[in-house]
Amino acid sequence: MKISGKRGGGWLTFFVNHILSMLLIILAILFLSILMKSALLSKAPASDVGDLRYNLLSARLLNSADCLAYEDAYLDAAGNNIVRVRAGIVDINKYSTNEWSVCFGNPNTYAVLYLEDFTDGQNYVSNPTASQVDASYRTDYYFVRIRSGNEFHDGRIKISIKGPD
Repeated sequence: MKISGKRGGGWLTFFVNHILSMLLIILAILFLSILMKSALLSKAPASDVGDLRYNLLSARLLNSADCLAYEDAYLDAAGNNIVRVRAGIVDINKYSTNEWSVCFGNPNTYAVLYLEDFTDGQNYVSNPTASQVDASYRTDYYFVRIRSGNEFHDGRIKISIKGPD
């Protein structure tokens, strides 16, 4: 077998044309097999949907005027009464009403909340019924501002939500 051709080049041309191209094909097949294996072993989409639902309900709980968010009312320059929702500020008066079916729009969605005030050390706990509390709650912590009277304090809220999946 003659390695050099009419144009010359010899071993280098043979190596580049044949050996490296075979090596690239083998690496591509290996990469695709690893990629397909990881795609097949990923977690089930149902758990992703549950996590998304929990994150949306938690955001609604903290940032909606129907839920815990503080509503700041003031008069503008024209004398109109304007109500501005302050996202991330928990109104302690709304916290005590515990109307989660109105907040979430579903009577079968439950929330258990633990609110901790860093300034005065006071803790507030929502009052769930015994049937609402079990291990299937999704839970996370959020740093918030707490409005109590005319004062604002730093705090943390633990949100545990259970709803129809």
